[in-house]
Parts: sequence; structure tokens; C-alpha cells
Amino acid sequence: MAQDFLFRVDDAYNKDQLRGMARIDGQFMRDLGISDGDIVQIRGKKEALATCHPLHEQDKGRNAIRIERVIQHNAGLKVGDMVSIKKVTAAAARETTLEPMQNPSPVDPRYITDLLNEVPLMKGDECVVPYFSGHLSFLVAETIPAGNVIVKNEYTSCIFTKDPPSSSNDPSLDMQIRNVIQDLLKIKTMTDDELEGVIEKIRKIYDKSHADAFRYPRKNQ
Repeated sequence: MAQDFLFRVDDAYNKDQLRGMARIDGQFMRDLGISDGDIVQIRGKKEALATCHPLHEQDKGRNAIRIERVIQHNAGLKVGDMVSIKKVTAAAARETTLEPMQNPSPVDPRYITDLLNEVPLMKGDECVVPYFSGHLSFLVAETIPAGNVIVKNEYTSCIFTKDPPSSSNDPSLDMQIRNVIQDLLKIKTMTDDELEGVIEKIRKIYDKSHADAFRYPRKNQ
């Protein structure tokens, strides 16, 4: 029976990393009644959710399931394990309460919501988002509604269980950033020394504020 299909776990394609996606062969998707973008439950030692999409042409015919390491972790899996999947439904999340898994960083929750857009989650999952040259990890503490949910960036609110530090107590930061931008606008051609000077100014502002001023805006409702 189609429900008994087993897939061998493989790593996600690079461009699929941190997007909450799983990929299997298109024929297996049809056999399982799964359409492109449907949500599936991956049943390893634990259960995890992903949106399902077809494998790329070079992997056609393989019984592989390509999933990122975060989903592998949430499902208690590793590369080479055999796993089954099934199609499930998920409600649009109104709220997701996230517990930072490291010291909170000065980041706007709306930035996290935008990066988690279209990622299916459930309570107890770990979720990871890129943050400059590194990443931020969170534990999903609660969701409203409960159960399987999917983040919608124009609908979902992310709430932190720990408030991140803020650099807004330093009123000079906005002025420093404004001055750097004004310097750039004045320069039609830039020498190497001038470029290095601008980079150094930006580096100092970043070191001081930890990039709190560079938040992603929330899309208009």
C-alpha cells in the first residue's frame, strides 16, 4: 500500500535549507495523493512537519527524502534512516511562542516571522533562522491554535519567552547610521581608502548595536 512507502533520508538541497521543506520523487507524491506544497508528517522516532515538493530531475526515481538537518533533528532521524510520511493539514498560526535556545539577540520578532513564512511547526519543534553570518535557534513553546500550524508572515505573530536586549537606549546610533549614508551619497567615485573608512564606520556601529537598527519591516497587513 502507498501508506507503507519508506524513504531513505538524505540532506536537503542547499537552496532548501531552513525553509521547512521535504522533497520526494514526483511519482511517489502522486501515489500518496500529495500535491506540490502540501504539508506532510515525517514519522521517525518522533514526528516532524514539512511542506512537500518534488525532487530535482537528477534525483528522479530515487526513494530518497531530502530534508534539512533541523527537520531530521525534530523527527529523531539521521542521513540513511528509513522513514514514512503522510499528508496532514495545518492551520494558519495566529501566534507562535518561541523560546530562544541561546542568549537572546536584539532582533525584531517580525523579522523571525518573515523568515519562518510558510514553515509548518508544532509545539516542541526546534526552528532555526539565518542571522547575518550565523543563525538563531528557537524552541516552539506554544502555538495558537494548538496542533499543526503553518506560519503566515502577514497573519502570524511571533512572541519571545525572553525579551532580547535593545540598543534603543543609545540615541546616537540612528544619527551615526544617518551620517554614514550621507557620506556615501556625497561620494561619486570612491578610493580604496574612502571605502575602507566607510566599512570601518559600519563595523563600529554593528559591533555596538549588534545590528538592532537593521530590522526587517513587517509587510503591510
